[in-house]
Amino acid sequence: FLDQLGVQRLSPCSKLQRVAGTVLTMDLGLRLSSADWWRDASQQPFGFSYLRKRLEDADRIELVWLKSLRVRPNVDVSQLFLRGPYLGYGGQFLPYLDIQDPSEELMACLRRLGVATEISGRGLRDCLRVLEESSNCRDLCVF
Repeated sequence: FLDQLGVQRLSPCSKLQRVAGTVLTMDLGLRLSSADWWRDASQQPFGFSYLRKRLEDADRIELVWLKSLRVRPNVDVSQLFLRGPYLGYGGQFLPYLDIQDPSEELMACLRRLGVATEISGRGLRDCLRVLEESSNCRDLCVF
């Protein structure tokens, strides 16, 4: 529907992205890292369906671009952790996305963006890397 209305897709190779530059991409990164934004988006069936489809249909270049969007200094979208599963491992030191009881559709969107949504070997390695790089975290011998 939005495509039929003429809404232009933002992609890393489009003229729109080059023109809009960092303002739109910064805003998009901040939105993708916001639990409130995801909660609101997932409660709008039509909009969330469009969002899911865009993520499912995204090619490799678009996914790399989306995953690399900055959400705060030194943190990309793909470096976020879902708070529920990782709080016990990373405490206050991980960059979290705090979404309560996410639906499976929402979890699929987050996984597509590279967010660590469940405990895994890769997720724990990423967790340990973030903790090691943190200047505020000490005594990693717990791991």
